[in-house]
Order: sequence, then C-alpha cells, then structure tokens
Amino acid sequence: MTPNQLKTSLEQALKDRNPSLYAQLKAENRLAEVLQPIVGRMMESLEDARSLAIEAATTQGKPGFVADPTLRTQTLNSQFRAAEEVALQQALEELDALETA
Repeated sequence: MTPNQLKTSLEQALKDRNPSLYAQLKAENRLAEVLQPIVGRMMESLEDARSLAIEAATTQGKPGFVADPTLRTQTLNSQFRAAEEVALQQALEELDALETA
C-alpha cells in the first residue's frame, strides 16, 4: 500500500464514519493536516513489519527462516498483507479517536 492509497482510504473511511467531521476538516482545509501524521505512522509501522519479516525469512537460524524461495515469497506476501491489515485497523482506531475528541 502506498502513502497515497492509504491517504485516500483513510479519507474515505472518515467520510463514511463521520461525514460532519470530514466536512468540517475539508471546509477548514485541514484534512491533509489531520490525516498526514496518521499516514506517516502507518507507513512507518508497515516498513518496520516488512523489515522484520524479511530479516526473519531470509536469515538462516532465525525462527522464521524459509529456505524454499517460492515458499519464502508466499510467506512474506502473507505477512505483508497481515501487517497492512493491522496498520489499517490502527489508523481506523485513530480516526475513531478523532471523532470523539
């Protein structure tokens, strides 16, 4: 997931979850200001998760080491998708916190 895809997804989620807050932030031209830190934290979280997964899957002796290249790729792709789901859930929780603030 790219930062732009993530920003678009979060913008749509905010619009769906709290249309009045979305409209207010958009009218005040603060939407990007509010979403950008969330996107940044998400991207950092994803990069950390990817780095750890790659290191574990490619380093002999590590618990997550996968010798077969095809299986390693499948395993990494699965871990990357799981990391994206976790990061997106965390971002949605931050949006929910905005709604109650």
